[in-house]
Amino acid sequence: IDRFAEKIGKYLKVRKEQFFNALDEYRKHHKKIFDGDILPFADLVKLVNFPKGFKNKLLKEKGIDIWNYLKNNGKKGIPRAKLKEILKNLLKDGVEKDEILLWLEHLTNQPLTWVKVEDIKEEPFEGYLYDFTTSSGSFVANGIVSHNCTYHRTDSTRVSDVGISIAREYIDENFGHEYFYPRHWGEGGAHECIRPTHPWDVEELRSMMLAGQIQRLTKDHLRLYELIFKRFMASQMRPVQVEVSKFKATPILDKEELPKPELVNDVLTSIVRNGFNLITPVEVYELKEGTFKVVEKEEFTNEEGEKVEEHLESAMKIYKLVPLAYPYTQGSLIEEMKNRGIGRPSTYAQIVQKLLDRGYVIERKGFLFPTKLGKEVYSYLIRLKEAE
Repeated sequence: IDRFAEKIGKYLKVRKEQFFNALDEYRKHHKKIFDGDILPFADLVKLVNFPKGFKNKLLKEKGIDIWNYLKNNGKKGIPRAKLKEILKNLLKDGVEKDEILLWLEHLTNQPLTWVKVEDIKEEPFEGYLYDFTTSSGSFVANGIVSHNCTYHRTDSTRVSDVGISIAREYIDENFGHEYFYPRHWGEGGAHECIRPTHPWDVEELRSMMLAGQIQRLTKDHLRLYELIFKRFMASQMRPVQVEVSKFKATPILDKEELPKPELVNDVLTSIVRNGFNLITPVEVYELKEGTFKVVEKEEFTNEEGEKVEEHLESAMKIYKLVPLAYPYTQGSLIEEMKNRGIGRPSTYAQIVQKLLDRGYVIERKGFLFPTKLGKEVYSYLIRLKEAE
């Protein structure tokens, strides 16, 4: 924001005054939060050569108890505002800036904050997982659209002749002309699909960044661009020919009178002819014939700290309840909005963000859950509709 104000803000013609008023409010609010955070620099403060009587003086005059922040090996940390006051008073007492004080001053004035990680645990999930949310995805896409990607607020699937020629150039050079399989995927319309504007993959972009030809692309820009690039190129490659095998699994039970439910399924077992799988891989499964003993696996850590798996023939089986329908994620909610004709590609992310900002839903582990307020608003709207 400060950089925007410095480079562009002074040239604003519309709402210039509102922008700078908002900027002042932001700075006040940011400073309040910024000065109140805890810095993990107690180990460095321990190395400071405090003048005799300085700690007592600071406690009496400023109410800052340095001993309190240094006990328990400094695990408590030091509030930023307190550390700033300590450094300020050291310099006021004529203490020269040595390497430690210079480093502490530098760290304290950096626009960074430290957040303690309370817990890390694994969560089982069988679906696709994207760590871009709808809002961050649009923000990152805004960055790459001006570099090497078409307009991204669209749900059009149509590919123009220009797009097809870009795909031809890349596919011919990297896989061979026999893999090029042009398709328009739709007709007419003002928009076309989200696609790259040059036949440059992510590796080429990285090389151009190193050469200084492209600037200000972050890791997230490259990740999102790679997703768009691979999907688009795969859409212009020939289909993959695969072999699908049908398998049947029958349980062998000790008691003959028990029912023996059979599981019949189709599985992709081999690639007969390559196509778009060369850029977006297709998962292949190996099937084996015969009789197999079903056992449980248990993972534990041995004395050397290595993780070891052990097969237990008589392990207790664990069952858990699975919901009939999972809560919406940001992505699945937008998919449902598309199906119901709610909003437009340019407003999908804004609508979801409004639900979060107004407290109608909360997000937990990637899923959206309605709040009490959200349920009340929903019930009110239903009553209004029924009264019509």
